[in-house]
Amino acid sequence: MNDENKPIKIAFLTARYNPYDRRSWRSWSGTVYHTAQALKKHCGEPSYLSPVLPCRKEDLIAAIIRRSSQILLGEKYACSIFLANSYARAGAQWLAGQSFDVIVAPNGALDIAFLETNIPIVLVEDATFGLLFDYYPAFSGLLARSIYEMNTLQALALKKASAVIYPSAWAARSAIEDYGADPAKVHVVPFGANFDECPPQEVALARKPSDRCRLLFLAAGWARKGGDIAFETLLKLEELGIAAELIVCGCTPPKALVHERMRVIPFLDKNDQRQRRELEQLFMVSDFLLVPTRADAFGLVFCEANAFGLPVITTNTGGVPQVVRDGENGFLLPYDAGGAAYAEVIARLYRDEQRYVQLARTSRAAFESRLNWDAWGVAVKHILADLLDHESPRSQQIEVRPKKVEDTAVEEFIPTSIQPLIAAYLHALEPLRSHFYGIYIYGSIAFGAFEELESDIDILALTHGEWTTQELAQLNALHTQLIGAHQRGNRLDVLYIPLRNLGKCNRKIAPYPTIQNGNFSPAGYGDLNYITWWTVKNKSIRLLGPERSTLPFEVTWQDVLETMRNTLHGYWVSRARRPYLFRRDDWFEYAVATHCRMLTTIEEGEIITKSVALKRWRDRLPARWRPLIDEAWRIRYHLDSPSLYRWRPKRAIEILAFMKYVRERGDKALEDLLRGERSGVDPETLGSPSITLLRREM
Repeated sequence: MNDENKPIKIAFLTARYNPYDRRSWRSWSGTVYHTAQALKKHCGEPSYLSPVLPCRKEDLIAAIIRRSSQILLGEKYACSIFLANSYARAGAQWLAGQSFDVIVAPNGALDIAFLETNIPIVLVEDATFGLLFDYYPAFSGLLARSIYEMNTLQALALKKASAVIYPSAWAARSAIEDYGADPAKVHVVPFGANFDECPPQEVALARKPSDRCRLLFLAAGWARKGGDIAFETLLKLEELGIAAELIVCGCTPPKALVHERMRVIPFLDKNDQRQRRELEQLFMVSDFLLVPTRADAFGLVFCEANAFGLPVITTNTGGVPQVVRDGENGFLLPYDAGGAAYAEVIARLYRDEQRYVQLARTSRAAFESRLNWDAWGVAVKHILADLLDHESPRSQQIEVRPKKVEDTAVEEFIPTSIQPLIAAYLHALEPLRSHFYGIYIYGSIAFGAFEELESDIDILALTHGEWTTQELAQLNALHTQLIGAHQRGNRLDVLYIPLRNLGKCNRKIAPYPTIQNGNFSPAGYGDLNYITWWTVKNKSIRLLGPERSTLPFEVTWQDVLETMRNTLHGYWVSRARRPYLFRRDDWFEYAVATHCRMLTTIEEGEIITKSVALKRWRDRLPARWRPLIDEAWRIRYHLDSPSLYRWRPKRAIEILAFMKYVRERGDKALEDLLRGERSGVDPETLGSPSITLLRREM
């Protein structure tokens, strides 16, 4: 597709679902409808292969088999190869004689497993079958034969698809690790809130705790969604002296559970305008969406709550962490947490109006930035464009242009001064194009803090396959040429990471090609840790490949903090045993700036540049350390002023004391964080990056 704005001809394969239904199970809880609408808006008009297909006899036979298995054998039979074959025949019949660019199959493993076609297929699912076994009640107690058939169909579908899109890294990992799917074709794009009309932003901005703490339990099933825990939470809140109310919508509690302040609305139909408005009103008048779910592949209702600025209190399970991030749009509690733990979190938030208002605003920001169907449609548009361009001549050319990347916290761009170098680098890679899955700028450029004299140009390249000796020599040669032709060529630091090692750190992988400080190594190690991956996932600038947010890996803030701990107690403790190092200016400046940077990450939940860290902590730390920071600043910027230390051994002694101070202070902050985790979830938790970034914006 040479013209990105040219509509894509999409065959929307929905053999089992109604693409016009906004709500029911017949449309995958409305996801099929909203998937189609997002494709229509951003990609092209979908043509529907809908449930009018002549498969009714096969569907009936499959239903009889399922029912008979349950009655006669006491085990379930969830799906069948027989049924998948019938869907494939119907799909092939419908596609015959028509011309399409791509087939999109929502929840379509059964639909495409045996489908014979030359048209590229994009499979959109929320989980693999393997993840569902003994996780969802409907997939528990299955016949061994049924499990075999489901795994077979899943593997065939993943092999058949040209691209696979999941809403969570949890599901993407399963496709790659459990079924051997090629990581290059697996993408993570969160689903959105299932609304035709987005509620106005003013709803979230005006949100404050109400006079009665209203908990909305919106769920299609009482047991699977943790209804008993929600009810217990209501009782525990009363014990804490908080007047609370539980609104149950979408299901009915057991008859034994009765409470004067529990209101039950068995069902609201989104397809009916009046009932849809009633549901929206529930979102607006509630203070929290409380769903202590026992099993969830994603959680569309969490996106919907965030659209109204309604914070979510839920469980850390399945794909839920892809939607809800602690401190940004709600809180995740451990799976075994009971009503008392949920009540404690809710009580702290409810009693702190300022904290609650902030959480409401960041919840809305999460919806606007990543949990809406427009964001899904835009990301999928890029995936489809890359897929359809893969074999075209245009795909063999890599181009760079001044680009601005939108981010909720900062606007990022490639500085004009290094654009020629980046363009030359990408042009030089063209003969090796088949090796590259994605290329991303991270580091100071990604944070919008590039310093002409000091900053490196940090790039992480994700690669396919193995490098031959000749190709490695070619890679070395192109870097040598760049260093000779460009003033900043020796500041181009690149890590060439095999795609199979996506999200992994140095200690878990074999050496890989690197170029650092102008030196090429065919098998080395660079600065590859969870901080690197967090930056790539959240801040990097894409030069080639999928959007950063769709990369199929997950890195948590806890991973980042653990990296901080290991760095303080490993790398820097070992350097402290060699105090003579810090008589050198470069080691001294590096140690001071890095420790200020680590302190920022641990205590304030941010990853920032060294220069910003030096500025920030100069006036915040005890006065003893100010000369150290001023000396580091003098060295970093090559100032003409004399050293603040007449005797370098004295300076080395001070930096060792400073390193110990930061290590002990960091340990205390990390221990406070861990203590908060052990007690459940503390809304005052330090080190929540989302809170800090939004606080700075506001």
